[in-house]
Amino acid sequence: MPTLHLPTGPLEIPCPTGQVSDGYHTFDELYEHRCILFLALLRAHPQLSWCSKLHEDGTMFEGWFEAGMDLPTGQVTYHFPERLWPLAAACSRALPRAPKWDGHTPAQALERLRQWLSAATPPSQRRKARRDQMIQANASPKPESEPGAHTSRV
Repeated sequence: MPTLHLPTGPLEIPCPTGQVSDGYHTFDELYEHRCILFLALLRAHPQLSWCSKLHEDGTMFEGWFEAGMDLPTGQVTYHFPERLWPLAAACSRALPRAPKWDGHTPAQALERLRQWLSAATPPSQRRKARRDQMIQANASPKPESEPGAHTSRV
């Protein structure tokens, strides 16, 4: 039986850890969501993404591979079950070996993702800003010396 180590003491779990649920999702379901969502992020940003079947030193946990992003805010990496390799390799650069791990913790990876997200302007907002600029430029009166300038609308 798995044991969960809490600050109040150990708690024995009467099922495999992956089957533990909050009443809505199991750990296994949430882990699968995290894997697929990160792979979707790799696909959306292939220029920042990579995957590898080996760590930088040539080692790897049996049955796993690594994928990551080199963000302006720092490196973010995760290990994935090898059954997801085809999805990862289709979304990012497959490297013979992963880049050197910078030692980031899970908390640092989350903070790097948060900082990157808060600094990034979504494409839809960039398109809207360009449209607004074009509308504003077209609404502004043109100087008389500019070709095509006129003072009245027909």
